[in-house]
Formats: sequence, structure tokens, C-alpha cells
Amino acid sequence: IQIAAVQFPAGKYYLVASATEEFTVNIATDEVPAPAAFALTAPEDNAREQNNPISLAWEAAQYASSYNVYIGTSSDLSDVEPIVVTTNYCQTENLLNNTRYYWTVKADNDQGTTPTTSGTWSFVTTLDVPQNISANPTQIYEGESTMISWSAPENINGSLDYNIYVNGDLKGNLEDIN
Repeated sequence: IQIAAVQFPAGKYYLVASATEEFTVNIATDEVPAPAAFALTAPEDNAREQNNPISLAWEAAQYASSYNVYIGTSSDLSDVEPIVVTTNYCQTENLLNNTRYYWTVKADNDQGTTPTTSGTWSFVTTLDVPQNISANPTQIYEGESTMISWSAPENINGSLDYNIYVNGDLKGNLEDIN
């Protein structure tokens, strides 16, 4: 039996054979090069008001077997432990609100590592607003007071100041200490 030459893309392949007589299989392989050039795609560089969680995406790099995703709050990502994925996207988790994040990706395989042609991009997460705002009592008359309460947003970067307005007039400022 003779099988015509067939070219396969880079990847792992398994050969299963069964025979009643001795036979020889010759397999020629070309060395796979380091991953090809690729670019970041989303979110776009300097994007603002990105909702948590955020999906980072980039072009698929030919010959890549995995990608090292670097994300941090400093533009110097040299000390950041990468997130290793085998797809051309990565879902972020537990990012701080109202914070600038920097990110980049390197494609990897047994022959080497190729950084993205885009360099390092950044985005800013949204600032969530307080939830469950309530007043007790809900109806007051001139000279009376009320207790206002709310649930602060989670994952806040630092402390927040809250301005209290009544009918459009600033009535007070409170600092929320996290």
C-alpha cells in the first residue's frame, strides 16, 4: 500500500496501525518555526469604561501552541506572572474598578516566543455606582433629618468621596474608607 503525501498544519497527530505482517512507516516532518507575527484586537488601546469581566482578544498567531497574557496596573509588565492560554482570547477576573490596566501577549511554541506587534495596550475599568440606596425615614419635613445608606461598589481602587445632593444642591461630603 502506498499513501500519497499529505500536508497537515502544525499540531499533534497520532498514528494507529494494525497489521498481520511486518511493515515500515516513514514520516518526514518539517521543523515548525517560532510563532508568526500577530496583533492585539480588543479592547482597543486606551479604551475607557470597560465592564468587569473583560475579554482580551488578539489575532491568532500561526504556529503558536499557547499564548502568555500579561496584565497589570503598571506599564512595566516584566515582573507580572503570565496567564497561559491556548486560545486567542482571555477572560479577566477580579479587576479593580476605575483602574487603568496594561496588557500584552506573547505567542509561544517549542521553537520560541513572539511578542505582539502591538506592544503594550491599556484600558480603564468602569467606576460602579453605589447600590441599594435608601433613606430612613423616607419622608421628612423641614428641620428633620434622615439616615441615608448605600452599598459601596466592590473592588474599588482606594477610597471614594460621596457628595450628597438635595434638589440639585450640594448638602454634604462623606468619605468612604475602604
